[in-house]
Amino acid sequence: MNTILNTVLNRRGEVVQAFFGDVVEAFRAGVARSREVYEIPVPEAADIVLASSHPCDLDFWQAHKTLYPSDLAVKAGGIVIVVTPCSEGISQMHGDILKLTSHGSRQIWAMVSERQVRDEVGAALAIAWAQVREREEVWIVSDGICGKEAAKLGFRHFAAVQDALDAAIAQKGTAARVTVLTQAPDMLPRIAAAANAPASPGTPLSGMARV
Repeated sequence: MNTILNTVLNRRGEVVQAFFGDVVEAFRAGVARSREVYEIPVPEAADIVLASSHPCDLDFWQAHKTLYPSDLAVKAGGIVIVVTPCSEGISQMHGDILKLTSHGSRQIWAMVSERQVRDEVGAALAIAWAQVREREEVWIVSDGICGKEAAKLGFRHFAAVQDALDAAIAQKGTAARVTVLTQAPDMLPRIAAAANAPASPGTPLSGMARV
């Protein structure tokens, strides 16, 4: 294959621009346009990131997309609070994934390599979730995922957003920096400390996809 056709969509699913041509050049052009659509500058890495899974709300198989933008916006060893309804729980299609998610990323890799895992797609996501957990704490506020399930995911469960935020501030201190990602799956946070004046301690920061 010598050519590709890629499209960049906005958060409403509308085509922003199409890219056709050389595989590498068209891909890179699409990446650059995607950054213009989804990149959100934040003043600095936060101690706590409070992130909504909207619009990926159905189950955690969708809502996991909240983790990766949050990972970009939080300090190593910080706290990510995922707020998500997950009315269908973890995943209707990948019911065995909780057998993997309590393990570390290297252990899951080893299990896949030794052909101990039937659902390798689920294992790939379990590895990604574990890698995020290994960099920071992940807490979850969800009616659709219970405390026992959250524990199997390696997450700490809370019944209410305020309870989770209060506990995070108690752990990190009242001077903790907080970033709020209102539609995290549709965001690409970019730390811009050098280009922006620092926010006041404890000030929430928020952003939304621009297009």
